[in-house]
Amino acid sequence: MQEEDTMADDLVKQFADDVVNEDLWLFTAQQLLASAALLEPHIETKWSIHKNHMFKGGPEPIKDGLDAANFQMVYLMLAAYAIENILKSFIVTVHKQDIHDKALLTRKLPDILKNHNLVELGKHANSNTAMKEEELLRRLTLNAVWAGRYPMGTSAESLASTEKFSNGKHQYVVYWTSDDIVSVKTLINKLCLELKLDISI
Repeated sequence: MQEEDTMADDLVKQFADDVVNEDLWLFTAQQLLASAALLEPHIETKWSIHKNHMFKGGPEPIKDGLDAANFQMVYLMLAAYAIENILKSFIVTVHKQDIHDKALLTRKLPDILKNHNLVELGKHANSNTAMKEEELLRRLTLNAVWAGRYPMGTSAESLASTEKFSNGKHQYVVYWTSDDIVSVKTLINKLCLELKLDISI
């Protein structure tokens, strides 16, 4: 019995140590971004065909049931998960002891690390970049919560397609553009530069 308790204690300590290991969070972010990158050619091709048809009279896109937005929703979902891990990597670095203690005590991820709201995580990371990119982060959060995972939102309120921003105004957040890939990469580069994190995309 004592041996089992010791083993359990060892596992709990390993868990707590892993929770505050910023490199693990960053590595997961890199894996997610590498997976998202595989979708980029499909998204770019779909947008190119769409623009050629709309503005140059080119042939209609093949109706295969998948347009740029279908690929893009999944791309943005993966990108959102990656940004989530990037922000959490910084958070566990800054609040290492507190988070480690909570993980030891509860044997679970602390609430802040179970949060998927990128705007809130940006605030916890004290990121100026995140605050300036509130619209994109809110759009990405939607993809992480439902737009890349389910055929509809997780509540009736999601049908409104708007959210209340920090300035008190409601803005439309459910849309996709041909610039999203560049915008996401720019955001990630800015975050990593600001937070002094080393990640290649």
